Amino acid sequence: MNYEDRIMAHIQASRPDMDIEADVEDIIVHYPPLMNDRHHLNVHVEDGAVTVTGHTRSAITREYLVDAVNKIAGVIRANTDLLFCDDDIRRDVGHLIPEGVYANVQRGVVVLTGQPASGVNTVDLTTKLTAVPGVRAVRTQFSA
Repeated sequence: MNYEDRIMAHIQASRPDMDIEADVEDIIVHYPPLMNDRHHLNVHVEDGAVTVTGHTRSAITREYLVDAVNKIAGVIRANTDLLFCDDDIRRDVGHLIPEGVYANVQRGVVVLTGQPASGVNTVDLTTKLTAVPGVRAVRTQFSA
């Protein structure tokens, strides 16, 4: 690490957490797709480590937020392991649902519609889908 890198690391490390958090919140409220997600995101900063949790509607929006947070001055590391996007959840759920069942996802809530084949145990299906990372709840609205 050269002299400039050491100076920059020192400057970044000494930035107040509340300033870093304000920068993250600023990104969220000024990027239009994230504005729609703002009530479904949580930000915590401690000693320059940023943790963002919650749900975004799209993978592109999630990726934008992750990249932007990592570029904020003073951020030592960013933990986004519990930041999920509906696109990924929908894909993961899609691999688990039987034919005739359709899934819609909003902010981690999976809504199942359609008509499952006879013999499909909806309780087991719901339990299986609840285990998918990022799923907060599963609702069924099957046709009669």
